[in-house]
Amino acid sequence: MELQAKVDRTPAEQDEFSSLRELTEGRARQIQALTEQIQTVFRQKRGEMQAQLQAALQDAIKTIATENNYNYIFDSSVVMFGGEDLTETVLRKLNGVASGTPSGTTNIAPPTTTPTTPPEGSAPAPPVSGN
Repeated sequence: MELQAKVDRTPAEQDEFSSLRELTEGRARQIQALTEQIQTVFRQKRGEMQAQLQAALQDAIKTIATENNYNYIFDSSVVMFGGEDLTETVLRKLNGVASGTPSGTTNIAPPTTTPTTPPEGSAPAPPVSGN
């Protein structure tokens, strides 16, 4: 800091300042390269984890559909009214098949959902999953 602030440097001070600046710039490049490498690994791992979760979710939904003789299970974002919210059922299925889960713990926090029922006299809507 002192060398950087000093305007009139001796040749020795200038050499020291240049050496320190090169060292600092080299370290900054190393840090930048490591940052980029870590970000790349993070993106890859996140993608792998998302793919695994998506596959587990699909398997859980297929199993629930088979066990309950459902013909269709829709994501709640495509259903405007009615149906049966299967979010809790899917979460229990996912948590039940998760490996390495200690008893009594949850891997996935359930969202707050409200089951819907059709109005009196209307045809029941197809089953709907919350996810």
